[in-house]
Amino acid sequence: MNNLLAQNFKVIGSSLFLLFSIMFLYFSFFIFNPNCLSADSTLPSNYCFVQNVTITNNKNTDMSYKSIRLTKDTQTLIQSGIVDNSINTYSLTNPSLNNIEFVFTNFNDIASPLWIVPTNLNASNSVIYSLYYGTNSEFRDPGLYFDGLSSATIGDSNDLDLTDNFNIIVDINPLKFSETCPATSSDFPSLLNKTSYHIYFYCQNGTINVFATLTGSSPVSLTGVLNTNLENKNFQIKVVKKTSIVELYINDILVDSSATTFTLSTNNDPLLIGNTNLKGVVIRNVSIENNLTNLQTATYTFNNLQETSSSVPNYNYSFNDSIGSNNGVYSKNYDSSGIVFTFANPDSEIIQFIDQIADVSGKALTGVNTLTSTNAFNPIVPVVEPVAQGIKLPTAITYTVLFSVIGLLIATGLNSFFPNPIFSIVGFLIPISLGSISGLLPISIFWIFLLISIAGWGVLNWSRNR
Repeated sequence: MNNLLAQNFKVIGSSLFLLFSIMFLYFSFFIFNPNCLSADSTLPSNYCFVQNVTITNNKNTDMSYKSIRLTKDTQTLIQSGIVDNSINTYSLTNPSLNNIEFVFTNFNDIASPLWIVPTNLNASNSVIYSLYYGTNSEFRDPGLYFDGLSSATIGDSNDLDLTDNFNIIVDINPLKFSETCPATSSDFPSLLNKTSYHIYFYCQNGTINVFATLTGSSPVSLTGVLNTNLENKNFQIKVVKKTSIVELYINDILVDSSATTFTLSTNNDPLLIGNTNLKGVVIRNVSIENNLTNLQTATYTFNNLQETSSSVPNYNYSFNDSIGSNNGVYSKNYDSSGIVFTFANPDSEIIQFIDQIADVSGKALTGVNTLTSTNAFNPIVPVVEPVAQGIKLPTAITYTVLFSVIGLLIATGLNSFFPNPIFSIVGFLIPISLGSISGLLPISIFWIFLLISIAGWGVLNWSRNR
């Protein structure tokens, strides 16, 4: 009877072990996203490092939705493998995990300028922001931020002198509608202006009207309204001029049109992007197309800003035409007095709840994953993280010890009721596997313990059979 019972336990234990192995392989390869270890990692898209920056506003005025210039040593980060200057992406959040707009410039410099746009940095107050680094296959969509102290200029060229059969496309992100168009405002914030064509806002009682004006022998104006329910979202404004019609689109929806056969007049004026009336708005892309040939004649993505002068309070940056030579200059006025900032050392152990971190622009990082260890809906994390924080050892060591102790307790308990090594192995590896699946432990820890357990079991059986 005892031999039969032992044989049944052996069959049950072997079945459980096989089932457990299959389940773990499934979670490992189809659900679990392993942590990104370095900037040149080929693992799935994850954020790899977090670096906190503390900013103190000693001014007498709030800096909400005003640009703040920071300088950081990105060259050392590149050399140490934390970031890669060709394939990295970033996200910046405040303590509430809300995304903060920012722009990197001069990526390889020792003191790389970093402009951020805080939403809640009040006077005589400090805020800790978290900058996340990661290797991703997609890139965050940068842009030019306008806060009433910024402007951009592109010199006159034939590519920018439009007459007929063209598309003008401007991608924007109003971060805060009340900043762009206060309820009492009646300004005309400009998005794009070359005299003969002008795209701008008209603010009226908190409503943001979009105007597109084309000037020629028979001028025409088109208008639409931004949906104020879509704050801090991308909008695409598109003006289409064909031989007999002019159309205005907002997010690919036709909002106004006018039948006309006139051609635009040309001029020697520069193309102006934004103006000092434009506030709280990111212009992410500007593109001019020939809609007969479907070819672009000028495109600005603002991906690589280069600081050309930094004489306080005036800062100038160059940006390139992605397909031509019609380059431009972005100018900012910024008073740094009263702003103090410090960067902490980068940390590769991301254990904060950053499941809300997505692309800053609303779609730029679609499909890019964050670390699964940061899933706020993971029931394990809220239990073990306070314990790990209290132990105050390096995170990897803490979690390895924590899950190993839990595993030993489970294995000991199972061995008391079922003195079969398979049950003990499965019991020990259950918390180890949960830690790995949750991203709190490197997946290698599980495989190491599994191999050690199997090897120990094999040695024990070999000893008994001798």
